[in-house]
Amino acid sequence: MDDNAPDLSASDADCSRVMTILSHALDAGQLDYQEYDERLTAARGARFRRELTPLTRDLDIDDPTSLTTPQQETSPALEQVSPGVDGQGMSIAIIGGNDLTGNWACAPRHTSIAIVGGVEIHLTEATLASAETTITIFAAVGGVEVYVPEDMHVDVSGLPILGGSEVKDSPGVSIRRTEVPADAPRIHVRYFAVMGGVDVIRVPRRPRRSSEKH
Repeated sequence: MDDNAPDLSASDADCSRVMTILSHALDAGQLDYQEYDERLTAARGARFRRELTPLTRDLDIDDPTSLTTPQQETSPALEQVSPGVDGQGMSIAIIGGNDLTGNWACAPRHTSIAIVGGVEIHLTEATLASAETTITIFAAVGGVEVYVPEDMHVDVSGLPILGGSEVKDSPGVSIRRTEVPADAPRIHVRYFAVMGGVDVIRVPRRPRRSSEKH
């Protein structure tokens, strides 16, 4: 991409290519999570190709479009991604419970609030509106559990006050977090918990019961 070229619109494929390069750079240690999040946000919001160029200029990562690979079946994790789908952006539980299960659609940014209650977010059969999903959690005297398939990346960060968070593997998980493919969907969990807890549970990959996407 030439900075002096006319203002050509950035296509979905252009943005996706840059996001893939950023993901590889994060895995290679060329970016920390803050830099990665900042550049990812810029890539998502880019309207022109010239806006994408600076995001990867200083990275020593091969352009994925220049790599030739044998025909390969799409992984089950990537099959859950459906860009542009109208996903659910919020879940709330106040003095009660709220479970998101089955083949529901999750927005790229989902906010979950639990106040004297509990929320369960199951991504095992969910349709993801983006390969990068950020779940922001606010828990007060309550808890939120996020179930993530073992073949997706997941990272957790936040502020606990008389609370905490944990990432754990459920029985049957066979893929280590370091073995998840670089191009797999990424789930970022960000939380603020007061006398509450946030648990992220990695679960075995199982076939989706339906291919229908909502």
